[in-house]
Amino acid sequence: MIFGIFVLKHEKIGKMIKRISGAIFFVSLCLYRAFSICFLFWACGFFLFAYMVQGYDVPSDMVKTDGIIVFTGDMYRVEESIRLFNSQNPKPMLRISGVREDCIASIKGRSEKISSDNAKDTICNFALSAQWIEENNLHSVRIVTSNYHIPRCAIISMLFWPTGVTKVFHPVYQSALKGSLEQHLRTMFLEYNKLVASIILLLEYTMGVL
Repeated sequence: MIFGIFVLKHEKIGKMIKRISGAIFFVSLCLYRAFSICFLFWACGFFLFAYMVQGYDVPSDMVKTDGIIVFTGDMYRVEESIRLFNSQNPKPMLRISGVREDCIASIKGRSEKISSDNAKDTICNFALSAQWIEENNLHSVRIVTSNYHIPRCAIISMLFWPTGVTKVFHPVYQSALKGSLEQHLRTMFLEYNKLVASIILLLEYTMGVL
């Protein structure tokens, strides 16, 4: 009798283990498939991003705007914004966003139309730039930044850009993309992940407003 009870309990425990094992396998399979789908979308998006940022047209210097904003990340962007500033007459207002004051002291001294801020990231770039645009009553602005930075700028600008103000993106194709292949891939990888985070932020904001 005792032996029969032991066998019965053993069978129940065996069945319970099988059910738990089956449940674990099912959940693991679902998670694996979900991860695979997410990774596939991420990878396709990355290749699309890498292809897209190489195809931006650089606006002609003849395109006049009331102001120029350069989002600093390297001196190539700043140099290009200064070149644009010097090529136009009358001079537009120039905003150098996100650089240390000691880096541009000599640049600011060239004209009273040149100013700067110490924005720490792209969101802060746009928040401070929007304030600058409204304070100076500008109607059109050229945004100078690296080509790989433009998609994220386009997303974030939806949150901050003043209504009715025309923006012209001006891609700069130098910078990190001229370095080694490893440096190029690292830059693109980081920027793409920041872009994905920005899209999620925009979706959360839009859903919150709605």
